[in-house]
Amino acid sequence: MSKAKLEYEGRVYPIRLHKEWRESVKYSLGSKYLTIRVPKFIPNFMTEYHIEEAKNWAITQVQKRSENSEKVIKREYVDKGIFTIRDQDFILHIKEEKRKSFSGKIQKGKILIKAPQGHAGDRESLAKLMSRLMAAHFHDNFTNAVHHINNLHFQEEINKIRLKNNRSNWGSCSSDRNLNFSTRLLFAPFDVIKYVIVHELAHLKEMNHSPAYWAIVEKVMPDYKEKEKWLSDYNHLCHF
Repeated sequence: MSKAKLEYEGRVYPIRLHKEWRESVKYSLGSKYLTIRVPKFIPNFMTEYHIEEAKNWAITQVQKRSENSEKVIKREYVDKGIFTIRDQDFILHIKEEKRKSFSGKIQKGKILIKAPQGHAGDRESLAKLMSRLMAAHFHDNFTNAVHHINNLHFQEEINKIRLKNNRSNWGSCSSDRNLNFSTRLLFAPFDVIKYVIVHELAHLKEMNHSPAYWAIVEKVMPDYKEKEKWLSDYNHLCHF
């Protein structure tokens, strides 16, 4: 089973199968692996069935990602340019220096960036830097929103809350009660951000996507499917 893999359009995704103490089956597709999580004592023939189902599901996800990647709006970062996020405008100041890496800081409505000589136009490196800067800039506000929603609806213990440059998902919840959120969410409307927060907080009560889990989400946010649709339809707007 460890040698099982998905091959599609020239790409190979090794399959990682996990048999766990859980009630439901979960598929997830990362940049390198297709992960399948099934109940511990599921019969072998059902395992084979879910592997095939997971492959079909993953192919659909790859196709969607390909379609979305063609629509992605890639922001340009140029000296004296304007960067807007969450209704805040920042003026970029990019200066080349004799250095090996990028660095930056936010100061009175300006984003001061130091770039290696000859690399001021390295969009990918600038995008990663901007993600880190925005994660730090909005961390307190985001954390306060998580705690506020948690206190209102869940009253669960939370360990750490992080904003990360994650492109494979919008959020995650670990068994250590750590909550991770993608910085891409900062480009989404607040009600959509609230949905992702609710989605991850609900995992503190149900670490799965069982009917019991979705009942918790729906009780807090009855129109959650509309927020999921926004993320599906407009995720191309949420990129650095």
